[in-house]
This record gives sequence, C-alpha cells and structure tokens, in this order.
Amino acid sequence: MGLSKIGLDQWSRYIKLKTWIFEDTCSTINCNNLLLLLDDIFPKKFQAKKLGFENNHIPIGFHFLYNNQPNTSLGTDGYDNYQAPMVKDEQAYKRRMWVKGNIEIYKSPLLNQYLKCTEKVHTVKTFGDATFVNINREFSDTKCLNFIENRTLIYKNDLYQLVANHASFPKFNDALNIKLSYNDIIRYSHLTYNCHKIHYDSNYCREIENLPEIIVQGPFMVTLLLYWFQKLHPDFTIGKFTYKNIEPWFLHDTVTFGIVEGEDSYKLQIINEKKGKVYMEGTIR
Repeated sequence: MGLSKIGLDQWSRYIKLKTWIFEDTCSTINCNNLLLLLDDIFPKKFQAKKLGFENNHIPIGFHFLYNNQPNTSLGTDGYDNYQAPMVKDEQAYKRRMWVKGNIEIYKSPLLNQYLKCTEKVHTVKTFGDATFVNINREFSDTKCLNFIENRTLIYKNDLYQLVANHASFPKFNDALNIKLSYNDIIRYSHLTYNCHKIHYDSNYCREIENLPEIIVQGPFMVTLLLYWFQKLHPDFTIGKFTYKNIEPWFLHDTVTFGIVEGEDSYKLQIINEKKGKVYMEGTIR
C-alpha cells in the first residue's frame, strides 16, 4: 500500500535534500551500438554510418546511454529504488512508470568527453493513490552546462487497465510505420542499464501488473522520435523537446511516427491507428 500522508511528507522532505552525482564518458562504442540497433529498425534511407572517435557530438537523445542509475537496490519490479517512495526500507508502491519529461539543449557533448550528471528530486506530488516524482538532471562537461533533463515517474498500486478511448489524428507532414521486436526492446535495456521487468519479462507483465505484453521504454520512444526527426530535419537546431507518455506501446504493436510542422515548432506523435491510440506526443522547439 502507499505511504501515509505523514510518511510521504517525511520521505519527500528527506529525498529533496539529496543530490546524486553520476560521472561517465560519452563512449563511441555505446553510441555505435545504439546506431546498430537503430539501423535494424529504420528503413535504409534513415540509417547512419558509425560515428568517429574525435570531434563528433553525440546525437540528441543518445544521452540516455550515459550517467544511468546504479541498480544497487532493485525493487520487486527490477528497477532501482534509490529515488522511490519508501517506508521502513520497503518500497511503498508496487508499480512505477515513466510519464513525461523534457530535454533543454545548450551544447551537445562530444564523443569520448567526460560528462557529469547532477541529479535531484525537484518535486513530489500526490494525487489520489498515486505519487509523481519529478527528477531534475543537469549534464555538464569540465567547462560548461551541456543540457538539462527533467523526467517524471508515477508510483501507484493499481494494476494496468485498458483505457477505452479512440483518438483522432491530425494530418501529418511526415509519417513512418515502425514495429519493434523483442530483441530491439531488450537490446535498448542492455544499452541503458535498465533492469525494469516490464521491458523484458512477459510473465511478470501479465501476472503481476496485468500488462498484456512487455512495453517499450519511455527513453527509447524519445530516442526513436528524436533520431527520426534529426534525419528528416538535419539543419534544424533543437533547443527543447517536451514529451508525454500517454499509453503503453506494447510489443507486436505496429505504430506510426508522425510530425506536424508549425510556425516555429514541430509536434511529434507515436500513434496506433488500428487501435486509435496515442502512445507518446511531444513538441520540438
């Protein structure tokens, strides 16, 4: 069961005082392994050559490869509990999901460059039986701030229930159909040091969380959208990407990536036309 109001307030005050420092190097090997994965997913015209060893900036969205959670205290769902609501050293909620975030870019890091992530819990908010934890992550090299990422996770006890709605979709300027394999999803988990069971254990998904199948990682959806956008618009300078995960993207779903161009921004969506579902939507400025 969730924390009591008093327990949650105490945990919230405690966790917001903490700071985590994760140091890493933007390894060329990691980037090229991700490019190999993306080349297996996208049509040939969107595929990329391997990155070199010097003077290349890592593509926007590839930062999820670095400065990741330590995975030293895993919860029952396989994800790290270092920022999870806890009571008496036990996790207070059965389930967690990545629900939204944004990335504000100042200067993309160089390959093989030192990168430090300074991480803090910015806000903790409870609505009904769910708690939202917003995490602020600042990435910098030895000279300057590179970018800021915010991510929000929801913690809850109720099991997954299918939302019975049918979305309408805009007319896209660009669209692409994508279907991921089990190997695609698990390869991304390996690349990002992600042990969350909802991304690889179908029995856990069905028996514990009532999910019909494993789901695609939130960061993977962000990476896929940003990679595709940068292939279509290589001359556009991305200043900020804001996104929201609306419903789970399940294994075996064929989805459509869509872009609607505005005056000074682009709206991006991941949709399932057959089911009438929007899985993710975001805005690039």
